[in-house]
Amino acid sequence: MQPMKNFLDGYAERFQKTVETSQPPIRPRDKKTRLWIDNEYFEKRYAAVFPQSVSLVYAVLCRHANARTQSCWPTARTIMSKAGVASRETLFAAIRTLETHRIIAVRRSKGRYPNVYTLLDCRAWLPPDGAGKRTVHTEADSTITGPQQYGSDPSNSTKNSTPIHKMKSEKEIMEDFSLKKGNGDLEGSAMSALDPMTRSIILDHFEVREAEGALKKLVNSGSILANLRIKEIVDYLRRSGVAETKPIRWL
Repeated sequence: MQPMKNFLDGYAERFQKTVETSQPPIRPRDKKTRLWIDNEYFEKRYAAVFPQSVSLVYAVLCRHANARTQSCWPTARTIMSKAGVASRETLFAAIRTLETHRIIAVRRSKGRYPNVYTLLDCRAWLPPDGAGKRTVHTEADSTITGPQQYGSDPSNSTKNSTPIHKMKSEKEIMEDFSLKKGNGDLEGSAMSALDPMTRSIILDHFEVREAEGALKKLVNSGSILANLRIKEIVDYLRRSGVAETKPIRWL
């Protein structure tokens, strides 16, 4: 009986090793490159009620959202590509649906800057079966809602479709700063320590030389600009008396 028991034990061990080596690896628990979607989006049947395009667009926004601010600014072209949305009309309809149900807030920009999307707390969401037209208005310079707020750059649009914004590149932002500052040397400037989106907002809404001087004082006091939120920086510039060339109505 002992030889048979040894045989069976050996067979069981070999079988277990075979099972272990043939199973596909599970995803690691501490993987950092995952998007985050609230469980309520599924439990409260938003995913079941909304068209598939809405959920795909929302997933892309979740993928791009900053972990701390829950904001992002992908171009319409980027969202369409990653969500597999074929038409701009479908994209704009999806954004309107998410905005109408208070799942996202949209700050519509002008010119060559993309819109800024902010993911809202699920406790503020409206039910998926009838949100009406109550939206979160955080437009920078307009109170009109809908796709007509998108820019009119002819190079970024096609016939019978709504034009989309183009993301202003880091190089373009730095060049704008050079022009406004009056020279091409950005090294050592406080403004260069800001992230591109914050810097573009400051350039568009404040007197640049005054803002640069105020930010340098903030840096000299020991503050790290990269750790500050946009609102904190804007509030500081306002308290410092920096001239606001264009009002920021969404802050």
